[in-house]
Amino acid sequence: MGTGTTSFPSGSNLTMLCSAHSSPPAELGWAIRGEFVSKGPLLEVFGVTEEQTGPYTCRAFNNHTNLSSTITKHILIGEPISNVTLKTQATDLVEFNDSAVFTCSASSGTSVSYAWLNGSSVITGNESVQLSDGGAKLTIVVTRYDQGPFSCNMSNGISHEVSSLVYLKISYGPSNAMMTLQPMKLAYRTGDNITLSCSADSSPAARIWWMFDGMDLDKTGPQLHLQSVTESNSGNYTCMLHNNVTSRFSSESKMIRILSPVTEASVHIVGSQPILNNSFTLTCRTTGTVESITWMHNWSPLYSDETRVLSMDNATLTFSSVMLSDNGNYSCMASNAISNISSQWFMLDIFYPITDVQVEAPKKEAVEGQLYTLTCNVTGPPDLLTVDLNWFKNGHWLQVDNQTTFFTDHKNIMFNPLQKNHSGQYHCSATNAVSAVASTPYLLLVKFGPETPVITGPEFAEIGTTAHFNCSANSYPPSTFTWWFNGSEVANSSMLTTAPLSFNMSGAVHLCGPQ
Repeated sequence: MGTGTTSFPSGSNLTMLCSAHSSPPAELGWAIRGEFVSKGPLLEVFGVTEEQTGPYTCRAFNNHTNLSSTITKHILIGEPISNVTLKTQATDLVEFNDSAVFTCSASSGTSVSYAWLNGSSVITGNESVQLSDGGAKLTIVVTRYDQGPFSCNMSNGISHEVSSLVYLKISYGPSNAMMTLQPMKLAYRTGDNITLSCSADSSPAARIWWMFDGMDLDKTGPQLHLQSVTESNSGNYTCMLHNNVTSRFSSESKMIRILSPVTEASVHIVGSQPILNNSFTLTCRTTGTVESITWMHNWSPLYSDETRVLSMDNATLTFSSVMLSDNGNYSCMASNAISNISSQWFMLDIFYPITDVQVEAPKKEAVEGQLYTLTCNVTGPPDLLTVDLNWFKNGHWLQVDNQTTFFTDHKNIMFNPLQKNHSGQYHCSATNAVSAVASTPYLLLVKFGPETPVITGPEFAEIGTTAHFNCSANSYPPSTFTWWFNGSEVANSSMLTTAPLSFNMSGAVHLCGPQ
């Protein structure tokens, strides 16, 4: 007979056999719950009852050695389990709000133990699971994972029986709300079509409606379709979810950016032209939704420095004092999340202001009949390719004629030959894109003559009176005059007054000579 516990149903016939190694053979005897009941190796008990549950002991004794040995087996006599029933107070429950209470019972069976199953998983006690009434009662604060099937397994060593399955209907959510966009982009182009889809874990299914920037769109259902979107459709989209059984709400939001593509970028001058050492501004003109602007100078990125300053939005580039090193090609690139475009290259050519204009004459005298040249000297620009020159005489625009010609882009005026009517006040004006300066007048006096002299005076006069004569000749500078009478020099001025006249002075010849 081995040790341990053996179970038998009430009314069974119990037969037990005991043996021991001994020489001579040992005497054997039986005791039930410590009370001697019979001798011999065999114990038979008929129609056992629950009261006969207890330890059964066999004792072996050797009369010659005076040694004994015992062995005990625990015998359990009980009623078999039958008609196991699993009951619950309610099967329609709300997650986290409600508790499921199960009770396991049987029509018969003694000394039972309970095992609870959720599907194939054994249920053990924890913060949300309580076992009471010796394990016959199970209380669970339900979650969505507690829908079953639940069963109760009753056993007592004599028999075991499993209850029928019980299912729970757990209402939960909405939780784990999620919104997806199709197509999925960081930003969308005007004219795109966008589908917003909203979902959540919920039982029963949650009611879904849509909001835009906090305003109800009067749209319901799991999807929202945006057709041919414009920039005004940019904003925060929210799907609202409500479970009318759990009375719970949830929401999920997505920010959608809709941009017009950048379609134009061009560089322009703002205000005055670029003048050496003056301030100057370029701007990048754009069309479309611009999020960033970058500049290039001669194919290299341009950043703010001590003399070049970019505005906060990079749209304007200001030169505090434009320098020769700032000459070159400039471009700007305007971009946003969906597009970018670069301007054509803008050639910056810095203008030199005209600081002085002077008329230069040759050192030789201006003499009629000779070749004579006046030169317009301009200070400032390194060359005259960008400068317009014009000549004026006595305040009037100077026109070319047979004796007057311009050359070297009006820098020089040539008189060939020089005439007396070329005398006058000459000035030249120089003009470029940023300045206009006129020279001080230069007085040109052409030396000529003397031309043929003219004598004026009386042809007749009385004896004893004096006669007055005048000699003139066109000349610059004015000529000096000498008078001769009958071959003799009589005066050195343009005026001649004779001595008192006499008869011997009639017919006399008076001559004047300009020098």
